[in-house]
Amino acid sequence: MGLGELLGKGMTAEVYAWENGLVVKLYLAGIPSDWAGYEWKIARSIVDAGVPAPVAYELVELEARTGIVYERLIGHSLLNELLSDLTGAEQVVREMAELHAAIHRCKASSDSDLPRQAERLEREIRESRDVLQGREEELVEVLGELEAASLNGYVCHGDLHPDNIIRTAEGLRAIDWMNASSGAPHCDIARTSLMFLSPYLPDGSPFGSQEHIMAFKKQMNGVYLEHYGSIMEVDQVMIEKWFIPVAAARLRENVPGEQQWLLSIIDKFLAERNTGQHL
Repeated sequence: MGLGELLGKGMTAEVYAWENGLVVKLYLAGIPSDWAGYEWKIARSIVDAGVPAPVAYELVELEARTGIVYERLIGHSLLNELLSDLTGAEQVVREMAELHAAIHRCKASSDSDLPRQAERLEREIRESRDVLQGREEELVEVLGELEAASLNGYVCHGDLHPDNIIRTAEGLRAIDWMNASSGAPHCDIARTSLMFLSPYLPDGSPFGSQEHIMAFKKQMNGVYLEHYGSIMEVDQVMIEKWFIPVAAARLRENVPGEQQWLLSIIDKFLAERNTGQHL
Protein backbone atom coordinates (compact mmCIF):
# COMPACT_ATOMS: atom_id res chain seq x y z
CA MET A 1 0.00 0.00 0.00
CA GLY A 2 1.03 3.65 -0.26
CA LEU A 3 2.06 5.64 2.77
CA GLY A 4 -0.67 7.37 4.73
CA GLU A 5 -0.50 10.61 6.68
CA LEU A 6 2.90 11.78 7.93
CA LEU A 7 2.60 11.58 11.72
CA GLY A 8 6.08 12.60 12.78
CA LYS A 9 9.61 13.23 11.59
CA GLY A 10 12.98 13.02 13.32
CA MET A 11 16.61 13.30 12.28
CA THR A 12 16.80 9.74 10.97
CA ALA A 13 13.25 8.57 10.26
CA GLU A 14 9.65 9.49 9.51
CA VAL A 15 6.50 7.87 10.91
CA TYR A 16 3.48 7.40 8.62
CA ALA A 17 0.03 5.96 9.02
CA TRP A 18 -0.18 2.40 7.68
CA GLU A 19 -2.93 -0.06 6.90
CA ASN A 20 -5.09 -1.73 9.56
CA GLY A 21 -4.57 1.08 12.04
CA LEU A 22 -0.80 0.56 12.27
CA VAL A 23 2.13 2.90 11.63
CA VAL A 24 5.40 2.49 9.77
CA LYS A 25 8.65 4.01 10.94
CA LEU A 26 10.58 4.63 7.73
CA TYR A 27 14.25 5.53 7.86
CA LEU A 28 15.37 8.41 5.67
CA ALA A 29 17.24 7.78 2.42
CA GLY A 30 20.94 7.39 3.10
CA ILE A 31 20.54 5.87 6.56
CA PRO A 32 22.25 2.45 6.65
CA SER A 33 19.74 -0.36 6.09
CA ASP A 34 21.09 -2.32 9.06
CA TRP A 35 19.71 0.33 11.44
CA ALA A 36 16.18 -0.89 10.77
CA GLY A 37 17.32 -4.50 11.14
CA TYR A 38 18.90 -3.75 14.51
CA GLU A 39 15.81 -1.90 15.73
CA TRP A 40 13.61 -4.79 14.55
CA LYS A 41 15.60 -7.31 16.60
CA ILE A 42 15.52 -5.10 19.68
CA ALA A 43 11.78 -4.44 19.35
CA ARG A 44 11.02 -8.15 19.06
CA SER A 45 13.23 -9.01 22.04
CA ILE A 46 11.52 -6.37 24.16
CA VAL A 47 8.02 -7.61 23.39
CA ASP A 48 9.07 -11.25 23.87
CA ALA A 49 10.28 -10.32 27.36
CA GLY A 50 6.82 -9.02 28.26
CA VAL A 51 7.74 -5.33 28.39
CA PRO A 52 4.94 -2.73 27.94
CA ALA A 53 6.15 -1.42 24.58
CA PRO A 54 4.68 -1.10 21.08
CA VAL A 55 4.57 -4.34 19.09
CA ALA A 56 6.73 -4.54 15.97
CA TYR A 57 5.06 -6.52 13.18
CA GLU A 58 7.36 -6.60 10.17
CA LEU A 59 10.31 -5.14 8.33
CA VAL A 60 9.46 -3.37 5.08
CA GLU A 61 11.29 -1.72 2.20
CA LEU A 62 9.68 1.12 0.27
CA GLU A 63 11.36 3.12 -2.46
CA ALA A 64 14.84 2.03 -1.31
CA ARG A 65 14.05 2.98 2.29
CA THR A 66 13.83 0.48 5.13
CA GLY A 67 11.32 0.59 7.93
CA ILE A 68 9.33 -1.23 10.58
CA VAL A 69 5.57 -1.61 10.91
CA TYR A 70 4.50 -0.94 14.50
CA GLU A 71 1.39 -0.96 16.60
CA ARG A 72 -0.01 2.57 16.67
CA LEU A 73 -0.14 4.11 20.13
CA ILE A 74 -2.95 6.60 20.65
CA GLY A 75 -2.12 8.99 23.45
CA HIS A 76 0.33 11.64 24.59
CA SER A 77 3.71 11.73 26.28
CA LEU A 78 4.24 12.27 29.98
CA LEU A 79 6.41 15.24 29.06
CA ASN A 80 3.38 16.93 27.51
CA GLU A 81 1.49 16.32 30.76
CA LEU A 82 4.28 17.87 32.79
CA LEU A 83 4.53 20.92 30.54
CA SER A 84 0.78 21.51 30.59
CA ASP A 85 0.25 21.19 34.35
CA LEU A 86 3.14 21.19 36.80
CA THR A 87 0.79 20.79 39.76
CA GLY A 88 0.43 17.12 38.88
CA ALA A 89 4.15 16.56 38.31
CA GLU A 90 4.82 14.40 41.36
CA GLN A 91 2.06 11.95 40.43
CA VAL A 92 3.31 11.76 36.84
CA VAL A 93 6.85 11.01 38.04
CA ARG A 94 5.56 8.32 40.41
CA GLU A 95 3.78 6.65 37.50
CA MET A 96 7.00 6.83 35.53
CA ALA A 97 8.82 5.09 38.39
CA GLU A 98 6.14 2.37 38.43
CA LEU A 99 6.60 1.78 34.70
CA HIS A 100 10.37 1.61 35.14
CA ALA A 101 9.94 -0.97 37.88
CA ALA A 102 7.63 -3.01 35.64
CA ILE A 103 10.29 -2.97 32.91
CA HIS A 104 12.94 -4.14 35.37
CA ARG A 105 10.84 -7.12 36.41
CA CYS A 106 11.28 -8.49 32.88
CA LYS A 107 14.20 -10.82 32.22
CA ALA A 108 15.91 -11.02 28.87
CA SER A 109 15.83 -14.54 27.46
CA SER A 110 19.05 -16.46 26.89
CA ASP A 111 18.63 -16.12 23.11
CA SER A 112 17.64 -12.42 23.24
CA ASP A 113 19.13 -10.00 20.72
CA LEU A 114 19.52 -7.37 23.43
CA PRO A 115 23.17 -6.33 23.79
CA ARG A 116 24.93 -6.72 27.11
CA GLN A 117 24.69 -3.47 29.04
CA ALA A 118 28.35 -3.38 30.06
CA GLU A 119 29.54 -3.99 26.49
CA ARG A 120 27.43 -1.09 25.28
CA LEU A 121 28.70 1.23 28.00
CA GLU A 122 32.32 0.25 27.42
CA ARG A 123 32.02 1.06 23.74
CA GLU A 124 30.44 4.44 24.51
CA ILE A 125 33.09 5.24 27.13
CA ARG A 126 35.84 4.52 24.61
CA GLU A 127 34.04 6.70 22.06
CA SER A 128 34.33 9.53 24.62
CA ARG A 129 38.13 9.21 24.89
CA ASP A 130 38.81 12.65 23.39
CA VAL A 131 36.96 14.25 26.31
CA LEU A 132 38.03 11.76 28.98
CA GLN A 133 41.72 12.25 28.10
CA GLY A 134 43.14 9.12 29.65
CA ARG A 135 40.46 8.45 32.25
CA GLU A 136 38.75 5.81 30.09
CA GLU A 137 40.81 2.77 31.14
CA GLU A 138 40.10 3.29 34.83
CA LEU A 139 36.44 3.90 34.04
CA VAL A 140 36.22 0.66 32.08
CA GLU A 141 37.77 -1.07 35.10
CA VAL A 142 35.11 0.50 37.36
CA LEU A 143 32.44 -0.67 34.92
CA GLY A 144 33.71 -4.25 35.13
CA GLU A 145 33.67 -4.14 38.94
CA LEU A 146 30.09 -2.84 38.98
CA GLU A 147 28.87 -5.44 36.51
CA ALA A 148 30.42 -8.21 38.61
CA ALA A 149 28.74 -6.86 41.76
CA SER A 150 25.28 -6.43 40.20
CA LEU A 151 22.30 -8.59 39.37
CA ASN A 152 22.23 -8.70 35.57
CA GLY A 153 20.06 -10.07 32.78
CA TYR A 154 17.12 -7.69 33.23
CA VAL A 155 15.61 -5.59 30.47
CA CYS A 156 16.92 -2.02 30.70
CA HIS A 157 15.58 0.83 28.57
CA GLY A 158 18.74 2.91 28.53
CA ASP A 159 17.02 6.26 27.99
CA LEU A 160 13.79 6.36 30.00
CA HIS A 161 12.47 9.89 30.53
CA PRO A 162 9.01 11.51 30.34
CA ASP A 163 9.14 12.12 26.58
CA ASN A 164 9.73 8.40 25.97
CA ILE A 165 6.56 7.34 27.80
CA ILE A 166 3.12 7.45 26.17
CA ARG A 167 -0.10 7.42 28.15
CA THR A 168 -2.64 5.31 26.26
CA ALA A 169 -6.11 4.09 27.17
CA GLU A 170 -4.48 0.78 28.12
CA GLY A 171 -1.85 2.37 30.36
CA LEU A 172 1.69 3.69 30.04
CA ARG A 173 3.90 2.38 27.25
CA ALA A 174 7.62 3.02 26.81
CA ILE A 175 8.96 3.92 23.36
CA ASP A 176 12.37 4.51 21.72
CA TRP A 177 14.21 1.31 22.65
CA MET A 178 17.34 1.80 20.55
CA ASN A 179 19.50 2.06 23.70
CA ALA A 180 17.99 -1.03 25.33
CA SER A 181 20.18 -3.73 26.82
CA SER A 182 20.24 -6.72 29.11
CA GLY A 183 21.85 -5.73 32.36
CA ALA A 184 21.56 -4.22 35.83
CA PRO A 185 18.49 -2.17 36.81
CA HIS A 186 20.64 0.01 39.09
CA CYS A 187 22.51 1.20 36.01
CA ASP A 188 19.26 2.02 34.23
CA ILE A 189 18.03 3.95 37.27
CA ALA A 190 21.30 5.90 37.34
CA ARG A 191 20.80 6.91 33.70
CA THR A 192 17.30 8.27 34.35
CA SER A 193 18.41 10.02 37.54
CA LEU A 194 21.33 11.61 35.69
CA MET A 195 18.93 13.04 33.11
CA PHE A 196 16.72 14.51 35.86
CA LEU A 197 19.76 16.23 37.39
CA SER A 198 21.33 17.41 34.13
CA PRO A 199 22.02 21.16 33.93
CA TYR A 200 20.83 21.12 30.32
CA LEU A 201 17.77 23.28 29.77
CA PRO A 202 16.12 23.88 26.40
CA ASP A 203 16.08 27.45 25.14
CA GLY A 204 13.04 29.56 25.90
CA SER A 205 11.73 27.53 28.83
CA PRO A 206 8.53 29.13 30.14
CA PHE A 207 8.95 27.88 33.70
CA GLY A 208 11.09 30.54 35.32
CA SER A 209 14.76 30.97 36.06
CA GLN A 210 17.41 28.30 35.65
CA GLU A 211 17.74 28.12 39.42
CA HIS A 212 14.01 27.50 39.80
CA ILE A 213 13.93 24.86 37.09
CA MET A 214 16.96 23.02 38.47
CA ALA A 215 15.37 22.95 41.93
CA PHE A 216 12.22 21.48 40.38
CA LYS A 217 14.21 18.82 38.49
CA LYS A 218 16.08 17.87 41.66
CA GLN A 219 12.77 17.54 43.48
CA MET A 220 11.36 15.30 40.72
CA ASN A 221 14.49 13.14 40.86
CA GLY A 222 13.90 12.64 44.57
CA VAL A 223 10.27 11.68 43.95
CA TYR A 224 11.32 9.22 41.23
CA LEU A 225 13.99 7.51 43.35
CA GLU A 226 11.85 7.38 46.49
CA HIS A 227 8.83 5.89 44.71
CA TYR A 228 10.90 3.38 42.73
CA GLY A 229 12.51 2.33 46.00
CA SER A 230 9.08 1.79 47.56
CA ILE A 231 8.30 -0.74 44.81
CA MET A 232 11.62 -2.47 44.18
CA GLU A 233 14.57 -3.21 46.45
CA VAL A 234 17.37 -0.77 45.63
CA ASP A 235 20.84 0.03 46.91
CA GLN A 236 21.32 3.80 46.77
CA VAL A 237 25.11 3.46 47.06
CA MET A 238 25.13 1.15 44.05
CA ILE A 239 23.05 3.63 42.03
CA GLU A 240 25.55 6.37 42.88
CA LYS A 241 28.45 4.18 41.76
CA TRP A 242 26.70 3.40 38.46
CA PHE A 243 26.50 7.17 37.88
CA ILE A 244 30.19 7.10 36.96
CA PRO A 245 30.27 4.82 33.86
CA VAL A 246 26.85 6.19 32.84
CA ALA A 247 28.20 9.76 33.04
CA ALA A 248 31.30 8.81 31.05
CA ALA A 249 29.23 7.13 28.34
CA ARG A 250 26.89 10.14 28.14
CA LEU A 251 29.80 12.43 27.23
CA ARG A 252 29.64 11.13 23.66
CA GLU A 253 26.15 12.66 23.27
CA ASN A 254 27.53 16.22 23.52
CA VAL A 255 24.48 17.53 25.39
CA PRO A 256 24.85 21.33 25.70
CA GLY A 257 26.08 22.43 29.12
CA GLU A 258 26.82 18.93 30.41
CA GLN A 259 30.49 18.25 29.70
CA GLN A 260 32.10 19.95 32.72
CA TRP A 261 29.30 18.76 35.00
CA LEU A 262 29.80 15.13 33.94
CA LEU A 263 33.57 15.37 34.23
CA SER A 264 33.26 16.81 37.75
CA ILE A 265 31.14 13.80 38.79
CA ILE A 266 33.67 11.42 37.29
CA ASP A 267 36.75 13.15 38.74
CA LYS A 268 35.27 13.33 42.25
CA PHE A 269 34.57 9.59 42.21
CA LEU A 270 37.97 8.65 40.80
CA ALA A 271 39.76 10.82 43.37
CA GLU A 272 37.84 9.17 46.21
CA ARG A 273 38.45 5.73 44.71
CA ASN A 274 42.19 6.31 44.49
CA THR A 275 42.36 7.49 48.11
CA GLY A 276 40.39 4.48 49.34
CA GLN A 277 37.18 6.35 50.16
CA HIS A 278 35.20 4.16 47.72
CA LEU A 279 35.25 0.42 48.36
